Amino acid sequence: KVGDTVRMGQLIGDVPGGLGAPVHASVSGTVVKIEEVTAQKGGASYNIVIENDGKNTLADTVVPFGKKLSDASADEIIAAVRAAGIIGMGAAAFPTYAKLAAARGKADTLIVNCIESEPFLCADHRLVLENPAAMIHGLKIIMVALGIRHAWIAVAGSRKDEREALQPLIGENGLIQIKKVTSKYPAGSEKQLVYALTKKEIAVGRTPLDEGIVVFNAQTCAAVYEALAKGMPLIRRIVTVD
Repeated sequence: KVGDTVRMGQLIGDVPGGLGAPVHASVSGTVVKIEEVTAQKGGASYNIVIENDGKNTLADTVVPFGKKLSDASADEIIAAVRAAGIIGMGAAAFPTYAKLAAARGKADTLIVNCIESEPFLCADHRLVLENPAAMIHGLKIIMVALGIRHAWIAVAGSRKDEREALQPLIGENGLIQIKKVTSKYPAGSEKQLVYALTKKEIAVGRTPLDEGIVVFNAQTCAAVYEALAKGMPLIRRIVTVD
């Protein structure tokens, strides 16, 4: 409520039922206003306006998962992903916990999408170059949650530097493989990416999961790692300014 002091990473909004994701404070400070606004895609939404105190004080709830992956159940991992408010970072912003829950027992192929359709976008590119370990660790967490032993990382064929950054981290055992995709619009679109890698066409009204395939964006994978390794909910993302 207005006047409350909040800390970075603190839960400030939740969805009691139905499809949605919790929202967390991206700064520490004081709530000065709660207002109804027009959402990006239409309809009513609410903004919680926080006056930033500039201290970035972390909430007490920002703590690591606290279990080894080998000792954690899929339900526990998925619950941690939901609590962190993680949504798809590619475009659709679909709640990641719901995607994981739907893919359990149904998906046998996992693809990490590092392709950016628009020619000037470089957010995922910078993530792969500057913090590839976060993406790889997040991918491994997702593989454990889904019981999938093999995964592909799709990168643009023109981005040799991405392949060079990733290869030392995935090793040579073949469980995680790098797949080159021709750099053309709209290669980063989920259905086009699936076709480029598997030659399977996803019909209108269907999703890759109908073909046993699940796709996660590179930044989504990194967010899963940040949530379980550090307890940090999804409160920021990399953007391209051009």
